Amino acid sequence: MPPKADKAAAVTAEESTGYGIQYTQWNRPPPRFDGEVKKWPIWCQRFQNHCTRIGTDHVLEGKEVDDETEAMRHKKMVHMDLLECLDDQSVNLIKHVKDKDGAKCWKILVAHFEGSCEDKVNATIKEFGNLKMGEEESMAEYIARADNIKEIFVNNSVLLDDKFII
Repeated sequence: MPPKADKAAAVTAEESTGYGIQYTQWNRPPPRFDGEVKKWPIWCQRFQNHCTRIGTDHVLEGKEVDDETEAMRHKKMVHMDLLECLDDQSVNLIKHVKDKDGAKCWKILVAHFEGSCEDKVNATIKEFGNLKMGEEESMAEYIARADNIKEIFVNNSVLLDDKFII
Protein backbone atom coordinates (compact mmCIF):
# COMPACT_ATOMS: atom_id res chain seq x y z
CA MET A 1 0.00 0.00 0.00
CA PRO A 2 1.20 3.53 -0.61
CA PRO A 3 2.71 5.55 2.18
CA LYS A 4 0.33 8.12 3.69
CA ALA A 5 2.44 11.00 2.38
CA ASP A 6 2.10 9.73 -1.20
CA LYS A 7 -1.68 9.45 -0.86
CA ALA A 8 -1.87 13.01 0.37
CA ALA A 9 0.37 14.18 -2.48
CA ALA A 10 -1.82 12.37 -5.01
CA VAL A 11 -4.95 14.08 -3.69
CA THR A 12 -3.24 17.47 -3.67
CA ALA A 13 -1.95 16.97 -7.22
CA GLU A 14 -5.38 15.80 -8.35
CA GLU A 15 -7.11 18.86 -6.95
CA SER A 16 -4.53 21.48 -7.85
CA THR A 17 -4.15 21.25 -11.64
CA GLY A 18 -7.70 21.59 -12.87
CA TYR A 19 -6.92 19.13 -15.68
CA GLY A 20 -8.49 16.02 -14.19
CA ILE A 21 -6.97 13.15 -12.28
CA GLN A 22 -3.20 13.12 -11.95
CA TYR A 23 -2.18 9.49 -11.67
CA THR A 24 0.62 8.33 -9.41
CA GLN A 25 2.05 4.85 -9.14
CA TRP A 26 -0.63 4.03 -6.55
CA ASN A 27 -3.81 5.22 -8.21
CA ARG A 28 -3.48 4.15 -11.85
CA PRO A 29 -6.61 2.59 -13.34
CA PRO A 30 -6.59 -1.11 -14.25
CA PRO A 31 -5.66 -1.95 -17.86
CA ARG A 32 -8.58 -2.22 -20.30
CA PHE A 33 -9.50 -5.54 -21.94
CA ASP A 34 -11.53 -5.68 -25.16
CA GLY A 35 -12.44 -9.36 -24.97
CA GLU A 36 -10.21 -10.60 -27.80
CA VAL A 37 -8.93 -14.08 -26.97
CA LYS A 38 -5.59 -13.48 -28.67
CA LYS A 39 -4.93 -10.46 -26.40
CA TRP A 40 -5.77 -12.37 -23.19
CA PRO A 41 -2.22 -13.49 -22.23
CA ILE A 42 -0.80 -9.96 -22.44
CA TRP A 43 -3.75 -8.36 -20.66
CA CYS A 44 -3.64 -11.08 -18.01
CA GLN A 45 -0.03 -10.19 -17.21
CA ARG A 46 -0.85 -6.49 -17.09
CA PHE A 47 -3.78 -7.07 -14.74
CA GLN A 48 -1.60 -9.23 -12.47
CA ASN A 49 0.96 -6.39 -12.38
CA HIS A 50 -1.82 -3.94 -11.52
CA CYS A 51 -2.96 -6.16 -8.63
CA THR A 52 0.63 -6.50 -7.40
CA ARG A 53 0.97 -2.71 -7.43
CA ILE A 54 -2.14 -2.22 -5.27
CA GLY A 55 -1.46 -5.22 -3.02
CA THR A 56 -4.26 -7.57 -4.13
CA ASP A 57 -2.20 -10.10 -6.10
CA HIS A 58 -2.78 -12.78 -3.44
CA VAL A 59 -6.45 -12.85 -4.55
CA LEU A 60 -5.47 -13.88 -8.09
CA GLU A 61 -3.02 -16.48 -6.81
CA GLY A 62 -5.62 -18.01 -4.48
CA LYS A 63 -3.51 -17.46 -1.36
CA GLU A 64 -5.25 -17.10 1.97
CA VAL A 65 -4.67 -14.06 4.18
CA ASP A 66 -4.77 -14.13 7.98
CA ASP A 67 -7.10 -11.14 8.35
CA GLU A 68 -10.53 -12.21 7.03
CA THR A 69 -11.92 -8.67 6.71
CA GLU A 70 -8.85 -7.55 4.77
CA ALA A 71 -9.15 -10.60 2.50
CA MET A 72 -12.81 -9.79 1.71
CA ARG A 73 -11.92 -6.16 1.07
CA HIS A 74 -9.20 -7.22 -1.38
CA LYS A 75 -11.56 -9.66 -3.14
CA LYS A 76 -14.06 -6.83 -3.57
CA MET A 77 -11.32 -4.52 -4.88
CA VAL A 78 -10.34 -7.10 -7.52
CA HIS A 79 -14.02 -7.55 -8.41
CA MET A 80 -14.46 -3.79 -8.85
CA ASP A 81 -11.28 -3.51 -10.93
CA LEU A 82 -12.43 -6.35 -13.20
CA LEU A 83 -15.82 -4.72 -13.74
CA GLU A 84 -14.07 -1.44 -14.54
CA CYS A 85 -11.70 -2.79 -17.15
CA LEU A 86 -13.58 -5.60 -18.94
CA ASP A 87 -15.70 -5.31 -22.07
CA ASP A 88 -19.45 -6.01 -21.87
CA GLN A 89 -19.26 -9.66 -22.98
CA SER A 90 -16.56 -10.46 -20.43
CA VAL A 91 -18.54 -8.72 -17.68
CA ASN A 92 -21.48 -10.98 -18.55
CA LEU A 93 -19.31 -13.96 -17.60
CA ILE A 94 -18.81 -12.71 -14.04
CA LYS A 95 -21.81 -10.52 -13.25
CA HIS A 96 -23.64 -13.21 -11.27
CA VAL A 97 -20.79 -14.05 -8.88
CA LYS A 98 -22.02 -13.75 -5.30
CA ASP A 99 -20.39 -11.62 -2.61
CA LYS A 100 -18.37 -9.63 -5.17
CA ASP A 101 -15.65 -12.26 -4.91
CA GLY A 102 -12.77 -11.24 -7.17
CA ALA A 103 -11.07 -14.62 -6.76
CA LYS A 104 -14.08 -16.47 -8.21
CA CYS A 105 -14.38 -13.92 -11.03
CA TRP A 106 -10.71 -14.37 -11.89
CA LYS A 107 -11.06 -18.17 -11.99
CA ILE A 108 -14.05 -17.87 -14.33
CA LEU A 109 -12.17 -15.56 -16.69
CA VAL A 110 -9.04 -17.73 -16.70
CA ALA A 111 -11.09 -20.86 -17.41
CA HIS A 112 -12.97 -19.13 -20.22
CA PHE A 113 -10.09 -17.41 -22.00
CA GLU A 114 -7.22 -19.82 -21.40
CA GLY A 115 -9.43 -22.79 -22.12
CA SER A 116 -10.56 -21.31 -25.40
CA CYS A 117 -6.97 -20.39 -26.34
CA GLU A 118 -5.69 -23.92 -25.68
CA ASP A 119 -8.66 -25.56 -27.39
CA LYS A 120 -8.26 -23.39 -30.46
CA VAL A 121 -4.51 -24.02 -30.68
CA ASN A 122 -4.94 -27.79 -30.23
CA ALA A 123 -7.65 -27.91 -32.90
CA THR A 124 -5.45 -25.84 -35.21
CA ILE A 125 -2.45 -28.13 -34.69
CA LYS A 126 -4.66 -31.07 -35.59
CA GLU A 127 -5.97 -29.23 -38.65
CA PHE A 128 -2.40 -28.36 -39.68
CA GLY A 129 -1.39 -32.01 -39.39
CA ASN A 130 -4.24 -32.99 -41.71
CA LEU A 131 -3.80 -30.09 -44.14
CA LYS A 132 -4.15 -31.28 -47.73
CA MET A 133 -5.32 -29.53 -50.82
CA GLY A 134 -8.79 -30.70 -51.80
CA GLU A 135 -9.57 -31.91 -55.31
CA GLU A 136 -12.08 -29.10 -55.92
CA GLU A 137 -9.97 -26.48 -54.11
CA SER A 138 -7.98 -23.82 -55.95
CA MET A 139 -4.40 -23.01 -55.03
CA ALA A 140 -5.52 -19.60 -53.68
CA GLU A 141 -8.10 -21.23 -51.37
CA TYR A 142 -5.54 -23.74 -50.10
CA ILE A 143 -2.97 -21.02 -49.42
CA ALA A 144 -5.63 -18.90 -47.67
CA ARG A 145 -6.51 -21.84 -45.40
CA ALA A 146 -2.83 -22.44 -44.61
CA ASP A 147 -2.35 -18.72 -43.96
CA ASN A 148 -5.27 -18.71 -41.47
CA ILE A 149 -3.62 -21.56 -39.59
CA LYS A 150 -0.31 -19.70 -39.57
CA GLU A 151 -2.01 -16.58 -38.20
CA ILE A 152 -3.54 -18.55 -35.31
CA PHE A 153 -0.10 -19.96 -34.48
CA VAL A 154 1.54 -16.53 -34.60
CA ASN A 155 -1.20 -14.90 -32.46
CA ASN A 156 -0.83 -17.60 -29.80
CA SER A 157 3.00 -17.78 -29.94
CA VAL A 158 2.98 -21.44 -31.00
CA LEU A 159 6.24 -22.94 -32.23
CA LEU A 160 6.01 -26.28 -33.99
CA ASP A 161 8.58 -29.05 -34.09
CA ASP A 162 10.21 -29.71 -37.45
CA LYS A 163 8.39 -33.05 -37.68
CA PHE A 164 5.12 -31.15 -38.27
CA ILE A 165 6.53 -29.04 -41.08
CA ILE A 166 7.93 -31.84 -43.26
